[in-house]
Amino acid sequence: MALKGLDIFKLSPKKNCKECGSPTCMAFCMKVAQGALPIEKCPYMSDEAIALLSEATAPPMKAIEVGGMKLGGETVMMRHEKTFVNRNRFAVSLCTCMDDAAVDAKLAEMKAVDYERIGEREYVEFLLVHDGGDGARLADLCKKAAATERAVIIDTDSVDNAKLALAAIGDTKPVLNGANKDNYEAMSALAVEAGVVLGVKGADLAEIHDTVAALEKLENKNLSHLPVVSMSHHTMGMYALYMATLGNYPDLFAGKPHASQLKEPMEYEVPEAYKQADPKFAKLIEVGERYIGYPYVWGGDSPETSFDCSGFISWIFKESGVRDVGRLGATSLYGVCTPIEPEEARPGDLIFFQGTLGDGVAGNDGITHVALYVGDGYILNCGNPISYADLSRAYWQEHFYGFGRMYE
Repeated sequence: MALKGLDIFKLSPKKNCKECGSPTCMAFCMKVAQGALPIEKCPYMSDEAIALLSEATAPPMKAIEVGGMKLGGETVMMRHEKTFVNRNRFAVSLCTCMDDAAVDAKLAEMKAVDYERIGEREYVEFLLVHDGGDGARLADLCKKAAATERAVIIDTDSVDNAKLALAAIGDTKPVLNGANKDNYEAMSALAVEAGVVLGVKGADLAEIHDTVAALEKLENKNLSHLPVVSMSHHTMGMYALYMATLGNYPDLFAGKPHASQLKEPMEYEVPEAYKQADPKFAKLIEVGERYIGYPYVWGGDSPETSFDCSGFISWIFKESGVRDVGRLGATSLYGVCTPIEPEEARPGDLIFFQGTLGDGVAGNDGITHVALYVGDGYILNCGNPISYADLSRAYWQEHFYGFGRMYE
């Protein structure tokens, strides 16, 4: 059973030495629990603790790397259970049955979907190229797909056509999605020779299981599994981002927020003078900094679950004793504040943003994000992970809504 960050923290040295690269022992333990860091990265963890934790924290889902992006390596199947360490990816499908005009139109549509949401770039990272039977056309289309600098998924059941495609773009390390119960030995040999991830197909899960077992006997464990029960190549394109994670949040395609890959927290030291001048602000910082490095979790509102932006703000105000307003969303937090002008903002005020969910997402027109203003153009922000952030970035300027004061 996967351990929680708090379970690991109990066995940690609790030195907050930062030698592991994390700002606190708790931040390190949260990353270990998510599979983002090995337990051995702590130089002071006892051998007994390492032995106890190593097996328990190993992710049951193998991590693979495609196109410089890590997929899988998760301890949960759904991101609402605990945020994904390696974020979900989007794919667009092409087919050798499409003419050049249709392919160019699809690529133009793909490039148009590219925007920033809460500091994260959202765009199509994969192109799935489906083989309609023409090997030469498949190789040409794979070259065109690779030229867009997206990771490519070669979708073919033909060993001969797979050879042509790999000869064309094998150096880009695509996914070869084509192993099945009839061709798995030949496809495995191709994948091993090219050093690429092999996708496994089957009529049902039982058949996929048997094919994977047969492949592992060949000592090819660089696999990804794709159920293709009654799928057209169009639905396979939509489903391609599931290949290595074995199942994602089902509303992902409806534009629901999803977890992003953890970054290193920004280092910033709040001026001591600000904390001395306002003991309530000092208490907010004391509580808030405990959670630097914690991941963003949609709906989270406690250290056990981690936080989203409004859950974080509600928690630190309550735990610091400054003001208990319960668990409120960003819009409701603005409602209990006294609105103030930007030139009047002081450390301890809240800052609100709008339109951070992405175009076309329900609720994007109003207040969508909140953070704690700490002075001098910086905020303590529940992004992914919780960290300080610089308001001078164009992203924050573009989405700024207003300031609010929670206490006098």
